[in-house]
Amino acid sequence: MRARKRLIFLLSLLFVFSTATTVLSRSASADLPIISLGANVIENGDTIWFGQYNSMPILWRVLANGSDTRLPVSGAGEALLISSNVLDNVEFINLDDNEENDDSYARAWTGSDAQNWCTNFLGNWKDGSAEKAAIKQTSVTEIDDKTIEPAYTSEEDMEYEDMYSTCSYNYYGGRLGDYYCAASLNNESFFFLSAQEAETYFVNNDDRDTTTSWWLRSPAANYGVGIGSVLAGGDLEGNYEGDSDGARPAFNLDLARVLFSSKASVESNAYKLTLVDSNRTIGIQPGKTLARNNATSITVPYAMDSDVLRF
Repeated sequence: MRARKRLIFLLSLLFVFSTATTVLSRSASADLPIISLGANVIENGDTIWFGQYNSMPILWRVLANGSDTRLPVSGAGEALLISSNVLDNVEFINLDDNEENDDSYARAWTGSDAQNWCTNFLGNWKDGSAEKAAIKQTSVTEIDDKTIEPAYTSEEDMEYEDMYSTCSYNYYGGRLGDYYCAASLNNESFFFLSAQEAETYFVNNDDRDTTTSWWLRSPAANYGVGIGSVLAGGDLEGNYEGDSDGARPAFNLDLARVLFSSKASVESNAYKLTLVDSNRTIGIQPGKTLARNNATSITVPYAMDSDVLRF
């Protein structure tokens, strides 16, 4: 009997995959949210519940939904997510613990306390879990291939020659027209956005604003000190690397591992994901049958070994 139910369910999935507009729902009740196959319904700007931090569920904002390839940090088949809110406050580098204590070391993303925080953040997901398997590693190569050539027009300007010296940079932007250095990623699960990513994926300052400031990973090129930061209000500027600022991690989600997407509730605009997981069993609910609703949808009353996935 169990094998027959599994067969019925698999046949229903084949029917669903052959109809582009078909959706699945857990029941015919209007009190339960619609469940869609895969992640095609998720768009830029949507939010997703995924994981926990300090025993609290994390809401993520979708910056790129798998078809947005404007920047190399995210590509086809993966969704770039960033926490909707600042999750913690961290120093970019703890200068007291930095024996070298020089600007070139302190301002580098690689080896920084900020990067270590992101590395340790992965520990919020259990090894071998479906959720952890859906977190992709990200690599980006950035190069300081442009040169700032400041023009000094007065003796007062000349006093700041050391601060505004000729230097190389990767990106120009922000409220004050600042220059930001390269900050590459090397197989990193979680990371902070670069200055260019922060300006590209958000529509404007209001879209970036979380009412508190948060770190970027890009060093400020034309100051000689400081790391890029998004200020309260959404402007890009710089903050001293030894100060504490907000941690707003980002990561790429493997869309191939998303089995179903559903709104967290009928009233909610946030999605919950059902992920491919070889450790779980899925099948038709006992005593239930498939129901064809109309020409484009059917109801599949499915159940899982723990009813629903909880993150």
